[in-house]
Amino acid sequence: MELKEKYDYIIWLLPFVVPEPLVAWGLPKKFFCPDELLKHAYNLLKENGQMLIINQGEKEAEVQKELLKKI
Repeated sequence: MELKEKYDYIIWLLPFVVPEPLVAWGLPKKFFCPDELLKHAYNLLKENGQMLIINQGEKEAEVQKELLKKI
């Protein structure tokens, strides 16, 4: 969340969009904020920049689609 530079491309591999994988990895739930992280990453794109997001399975891809609708 401290990054401020602008990027032409962002490749985001397996973001935590549902809490179960975060918990399985032993990470604190306080770090689960997929909507805030996505908005921040999106705002790091330069004008006409592109973002490639790869999710783990269809369930997470559907959650990701809903998050994208909110930005």
